[in-house]
Formats: sequence, structure tokens, C-alpha cells
Amino acid sequence: MAIIRIILADDHEMLRAGLKGLLDKEPDFKVVAQAEDGEQLLDKLASVKADCVVMDLSMPNLDGLATLKRSKRIFQRSNAWF
Repeated sequence: MAIIRIILADDHEMLRAGLKGLLDKEPDFKVVAQAEDGEQLLDKLASVKADCVVMDLSMPNLDGLATLKRSKRIFQRSNAWF
């Protein structure tokens, strides 16, 4: 079975650490990157191969919904996503 690569995005470090700790216990999941806001997440999406993102909707600088909309525009143009 393939490993599911996950990016965690949340402005609370303790929450990210807790989620990572739980996911690390599962053999089919691997946390490949973490971001503390939407801007960092967009940078990670451009440079890290991931299968899914677990993202907080309420983050500073660029919230989750704005990040989702922006990532869709960026990656749709490159045919890399959606």
C-alpha cells in the first residue's frame, strides 16, 4: 500500500505537533511538511510533493479559504492540481 504524504497547516504549533504525533503512529501516513499560515502553505505546495493537506481555516496572513482559492488558481493553470 502506498504511503499518503500529508502537509499540516495551522498557526498553532502545539496542534501541528499533536497531529503529527498521531499521524506518525500510522504506517500509511507521513507528514512531509508543516506550515503556520497560508503563505507558507503555498510555498510548501510548490516545493513538496503531497497527497493531501490538513489545514486550519482560521490562520493569519492568508486564511484557509483564501489559501484554497489561491492554490486552485495557481495549480489549475499548471495542470498540476484539480
